Amino acid sequence: MLRRQGYENVAAPLVARLQERGNRHFTTLTKLAVVCAYEHYTAILGNYVLCNPQVLRAAQPDMALIWGWHGAEETEHKSVCFDLYRAAGGRWLRRVTIYLLVTANFHRMFWRLYCSQLHRDGCFKPSRFPGTVGQVLRFLFGWRGVGWHLFGYGVAYVSWHFHPWRQDNRGKLLEWLSVNDARLRRLSRER
Repeated sequence: MLRRQGYENVAAPLVARLQERGNRHFTTLTKLAVVCAYEHYTAILGNYVLCNPQVLRAAQPDMALIWGWHGAEETEHKSVCFDLYRAAGGRWLRRVTIYLLVTANFHRMFWRLYCSQLHRDGCFKPSRFPGTVGQVLRFLFGWRGVGWHLFGYGVAYVSWHFHPWRQDNRGKLLEWLSVNDARLRRLSRER
């Protein structure tokens, strides 16, 4: 659907290269550390959505529900991969080294995609550019900006004592589920 609207996944070649290199050079435990790092980012972003519902107020109701659900879902399983990594013998140095590598690649992918979408939407036209820059800076570094959220919880990841549930946001998860329960459709296991 996005391709039909003129969008393309400009980060796909980078992702494919990174995956190919990782498959060629990384051990299974190091690959697991990569997944842990990405899972931490999705948990941070999920927590951001749960703690800042105003970011979805302008979205279409169904899209806000999907993003809210995704934030709740990422929160729910945020320690699974981390616990597996530690049980498999994963240690701090590998975890943090890989996290820093993933952080660099995550930012490369994000900015490629984000700038591509802004360009596609005409946000880099001279008449719109100053407003675009202002909105991006406010979203990232304004009051309750996602950049501060990413930075704070990202720094927590490098602690010797880090565990995803040290930041216990189950209350926000349960609150979101309670508020949105009537709009969620249950899937039955029966066939």
